[in-house]
Amino acid sequence: MFDHGKLNIYMKSVIKSAGGAPIEVLTFYRRVWYGEINFSVNEYYAAKQAETQVSRRIRIHQDRNIRGGRYAVIIDDVQYDVGRYFHGEDKGVLITDITLEEAVKKYEIVE
Repeated sequence: MFDHGKLNIYMKSVIKSAGGAPIEVLTFYRRVWYGEINFSVNEYYAAKQAETQVSRRIRIHQDRNIRGGRYAVIIDDVQYDVGRYFHGEDKGVLITDITLEEAVKKYEIVE
């Protein structure tokens, strides 16, 4: 179920730049094992109706803190924004399914 590897999840935060202007950056939240999941035609059209682009869907152990817009994921050095998410259960295992959209804006990572 979580056999595709590990990925890093980041939280989007606003900090002051050297010039004092606020900028949005990524701060490390946690590292997790994940599995790729396919998306159905219904999910494709739901994303299209919401004017979002589905790049990937992943499944991780349940983390109810994950919310769209507040978190980002990096897989193979590609940044993705968390779009839709679902917290549930699959065969007795608590899971979070996340729809990822490749980030248009690339964020700086601060530790």
